[in-house]
Amino acid sequence: MALSTSLKRKLHTVLYILLVWLILGLYIVIYNHLLIASAEAYDFWNSFITTLTAVIIAGIVAGNLIVFVLREQFKRLPLGLGLVLYALTFIFLITVITVIASFLYNSLNMNLPYYHELVINDVKRFLMKDYGFLLNLMTWSTIAFLTILSLQVNDNYGQGVFKNLLLGRYHQPKQEDRIFMFLDIKSSTRIAEQVGNIQYFKLLSKFFRDISSPVLEYGGEIYQYVGDEVVVSWPLKRGLKNAQALKCFFAIQDVISAKAGEYQKLFGLVPDFKAGLHFGEVTIGEVGSIKKDIIFSGDVLNTTSRIQDLCNKFGVNLLVSKKLLDLMPQASQYHVKKLEEISLRGKERPVALCSVQINYTPEPNLTKHISL
Repeated sequence: MALSTSLKRKLHTVLYILLVWLILGLYIVIYNHLLIASAEAYDFWNSFITTLTAVIIAGIVAGNLIVFVLREQFKRLPLGLGLVLYALTFIFLITVITVIASFLYNSLNMNLPYYHELVINDVKRFLMKDYGFLLNLMTWSTIAFLTILSLQVNDNYGQGVFKNLLLGRYHQPKQEDRIFMFLDIKSSTRIAEQVGNIQYFKLLSKFFRDISSPVLEYGGEIYQYVGDEVVVSWPLKRGLKNAQALKCFFAIQDVISAKAGEYQKLFGLVPDFKAGLHFGEVTIGEVGSIKKDIIFSGDVLNTTSRIQDLCNKFGVNLLVSKKLLDLMPQASQYHVKKLEEISLRGKERPVALCSVQINYTPEPNLTKHISL
């Protein structure tokens, strides 16, 4: 069975944590060897085997704990509180693994079973009287904290943005072909008046959180939030593959539909939304001095935004440029209705649009030519 994109991303993150921790663990072993190699009780290979075993266990357990459990649970918490809870969790985990590693090291070093009295006494001495335990706890707690911080910062910047900033991928402006989806909650002003500003903000927060999973599942990158609108982007090749960009919209519909009861209970309504999809060339680069960010610049953004605005005119939830649909053979599984070419404000040439939906329902009469 093929793994989902979301699961692949999570497993990739776990593997990344494991590899980074292995490299750091080996560095610590070599550093200790150079520092205390003359000590009679020190054995490099026993230390190497012990550290390797402990780091593999810690990397797998901690990696899965972070990615599959804690990361999701702590997303709703303030960053500072989340980091404190992370730290307490990993101090406990590192202590447990350190105890296991100490039993393994002393057992190998003495050539005695782990339950032997001499092994147990050495472990007790290491934990209660040796500064090595405290140093080990501080070192690996710092490593775990920095790992969590980097993941949190990556989440806050946006998927992949923090990595691109670190690597300087867009330090110099580049041009790329990308697909954009502008997705907007319908009747937002009326909803805000109905539920109040605080509740409306909570609704937006929940909505944006709920749609994150399908966006990641279908390879999208959340570019920005603008009021009640979210802009999602795909590199052209990724977004076209299996019609990922198109399927993402219907996956979002499924998620919100599945959570309709939650929205109804919390806000007394279920948000409806519309979206426009288009593609084109954009210039990507870093901007800012006090706060760095990666931004897109290009006509495709304005065009996609205007395509989304036309959803209300046509009474549909999804409009896609025909130019984009022509590159997606998989779109044939949906009901696609070609509309007349539309003149968009600021565009010299009309843009051919299509409405896309899963189940066919009669649409209103469409005006042949609408200028906005």
